Amino acid sequence: MAIVKFGVTVVGIRGTVGGLVFSAGKSGPYVKTWSKSANPRTPKQSEQRAELGSIGEEWRALTQVNRDGWDTFAATGTCTELTNSLGELYRISGFLWFLKWAGWRHSVGASTRTAAGSCGLFKTMTLSSFSIGTTGTTLFGITPADFATEDSLHVWLTMSTSIGTNQPALMRRKLGFLVRGGSPFPTTVSFPDTDVQAIWGTPIANSRWRCECYIQAKAGARSLTPVTDTDDV
Repeated sequence: MAIVKFGVTVVGIRGTVGGLVFSAGKSGPYVKTWSKSANPRTPKQSEQRAELGSIGEEWRALTQVNRDGWDTFAATGTCTELTNSLGELYRISGFLWFLKWAGWRHSVGASTRTAAGSCGLFKTMTLSSFSIGTTGTTLFGITPADFATEDSLHVWLTMSTSIGTNQPALMRRKLGFLVRGGSPFPTTVSFPDTDVQAIWGTPIANSRWRCECYIQAKAGARSLTPVTDTDDV
């Protein structure tokens, strides 16, 4: 799918032309090739659908004051302006921010936040180094002071099968997360090789790995922009 930008003559288009579907969303107009939707009903897909349905029920159960609060947060927050691939700013609805926030909270076993989000709850982190070993053990150099008690580190990895090639999106997976307990994180945190092998298998020679790290505050706000690094095997 690609987003599009119209000029002064044509300001919008909807529908299907020559196998291309034209539509628009919160981020602006877009075009994609038509294809019959796949519905494999995998266990993970069913789990995600059930969670989205549950979060939708929680939204409907909110007081009007709370729903208005999420709508205001979405419409006016300095942190809630998102950027599309054309570099243009756009906003999503209060419900979608509620959905995002609930997903972040659920990922660490916490309950859904009913009160509206706040830009002051978002945090940033520093990543000084990233490395992956030949068996898959991954090490991340962080600043422990970035993480308060119950804050968490969330990590995605992308593997390219040969150095210098584009990293295929299909190989981007979440490695996992670590929650800070009563004691501070050390300056180097790690994930065991078994975690990597369970998703990608044993790293192959001449593979390039890219990490994306996010800090998630106890309240649930996850940094909107990841810190990234790469390493070769």
